[in-house]
Amino acid sequence: MEKKTADGKRRTNVLYPMGALPVTDAFPIPILPPDCGVAGRCYLAYPSLSEPLWLLPQNRRFSHLHVDLYRPQRPLGWMFKRLMQFGAVGPRVWLDNRLITDLEVYLAATLKIPAAEIAISLGTPGRYRKTTLQVIGPSGEIVAYAKMAKAGTAVGSLEAEFANLTMVSQVEQLRANITRLIGWGEWDGSKILLLYPGPRRAGPYRLGPGHLEFLSTLHTAFVRDVQFEESDSWARLKTAVGDLSPELSSGWQERCRAALTKVQAGLRGTKIPHSFAHGDFAPWNIRASAAGLFVFDWEAGCRSAFPFHDAFHFTAAQSMMANRANPVDTRFIKLLAQRIWPEGEALLPWAYLVYLLEKSVYYAEARIRAPSVGDNKFNIWLAEEMDRLLKRLP
Repeated sequence: MEKKTADGKRRTNVLYPMGALPVTDAFPIPILPPDCGVAGRCYLAYPSLSEPLWLLPQNRRFSHLHVDLYRPQRPLGWMFKRLMQFGAVGPRVWLDNRLITDLEVYLAATLKIPAAEIAISLGTPGRYRKTTLQVIGPSGEIVAYAKMAKAGTAVGSLEAEFANLTMVSQVEQLRANITRLIGWGEWDGSKILLLYPGPRRAGPYRLGPGHLEFLSTLHTAFVRDVQFEESDSWARLKTAVGDLSPELSSGWQERCRAALTKVQAGLRGTKIPHSFAHGDFAPWNIRASAAGLFVFDWEAGCRSAFPFHDAFHFTAAQSMMANRANPVDTRFIKLLAQRIWPEGEALLPWAYLVYLLEKSVYYAEARIRAPSVGDNKFNIWLAEEMDRLLKRLP
């Protein structure tokens, strides 16, 4: 099968040499076995050779930039990032140089720069796994990030991110606070979403004035008051629980039924301002800039979302990672309620239950569809958090 290279010439797909396999299904360039007779380019594999998540060029000219690919979610991760910054060297692997060069030539031509070098983040294992390429120009600046996917579900998440960013970018007050789109590309059967890089400085790990301004502006831009029983969010939740229930354990079936009953009893007849939610509003998806917060990774965005979803998720995501009870920032959420839904302050426990139920369904489905990937720690955390809340609610 033939394909065009970036310069318009045709090439036949390179057959993998004997013993070579793609790094992941989302990144088709293979790691070369020893003495295979194919020219390789050396990369450093982090955190290990058996389960690499990042492949960084060995030359390390731009190692101070490559660490931006790694967004720690735990204190141990920050320690590991510091070791990378100070030159801790991972095991070496060799990737097929012909394919790496072809990909870099394609990206350079698409971005209209003389040359490009890439560092590689292999993504989180699972149905939505994507590869993120950090594209560095010849003068040593990050010119773009390229998200690459091949599987249908992963390509779907890229299309969702494109649609969400296209919609949110119409809000003038938020344009300086979100990722800017470059456009689409395709290379060797993989879809590529190209994005401009944002600021490099990490965002805050505690909710503050910047989060309040961003979330209230995002909510106000797309708000629509809907009676609870008639809302898309309630319909989605009931359908998701119903569809998944036959595949859940008896404990989870009972927990979900109890949560649905309490949500309906607590919110029946209430007019609720639904809006758009980022969906994965967590510190590792936020950076700091002169304009305030800079928020990226919009693939989990949700239209007609229940209020406070992103504010709940900001602390819950960190608590899930640390396996601790979630210290919901009620002070912050009450400030947010004053801006977007003053009457909702009295209904925060039910709003939090909606959030927990939505996340429980999401992670339960992920485990059912890909049981060999990951573990049950998030599902266990959600079960414990939901049980505590169900006991407190009337």
